Amino acid sequence: MITIVIPTMWKGLCLEKSLLEAESNKLINEILLINNSPNQTPNWFKSHKWNKLKQANFGKNIYVNPAWDIGIRNSINDKICVMSDDINFDSRVYEAVIDNIKEDSGCIGSDFPTSKIKDPIGIRVHQNHEHAGNGFILGTYANLFFLHKKNYLKMPIPRNLLVFFGDDWLYDSHRSMGKIPQSVYNF
Repeated sequence: MITIVIPTMWKGLCLEKSLLEAESNKLINEILLINNSPNQTPNWFKSHKWNKLKQANFGKNIYVNPAWDIGIRNSINDKICVMSDDINFDSRVYEAVIDNIKEDSGCIGSDFPTSKIKDPIGIRVHQNHEHAGNGFILGTYANLFFLHKKNYLKMPIPRNLLVFFGDDWLYDSHRSMGKIPQSVYNF
C-alpha cells in the first residue's frame, strides 16, 4: 500500500480532484496532508468526510521540506508518494510505480516534459549520473515523487533546507547509497 504525503497552502486548483482520486484508489490507504495555511482551508475540504486522510495542522507554515519529513516519518507504509498540491496527473501512475518502490531502488520522480511521449505510463531508470542539464531537471521531482521510507530515513533532508532542493537532496542521497533514481513518464 502507498501513503501520500502532501503539504498544502491551498493554492493548487487540482488538489480536490487529486485527494478524491486518492481516497478511492485501492493502492492508497493513507493520505497525510500537512496544512501549511490553516486560515485558507477551503470549505470543500472541511465539509468532506475523509476516510484515508489525516491532517497535521501546526497553526502556521512549517514549509515544504519539513512537511515532507513529518509525513514520511509518520507514514504507516514503506511505499511513499510525495505530491505537490498543484499538479494534475493521471492517477494510474500509482499502478505503474508501486512495484518499483523498493528499498534496493532509488526514488522515482516525474520526468518532464512528457507531452511528446506516445507510450503509456512507464518507468525509466537513470543509468548514468543524470543531473541538471543532463536529464534530471532541477525541481521536477518536487511535483510528484515516490520513495521507500527506509531510504529516506537513512538520509533525511537537512533541517536548514526549508523550501528548495529537498528533491535534489533525495536524488543525490539515493545515488550516494548506490540506489539508482528512476523517472515516471507520460502521466
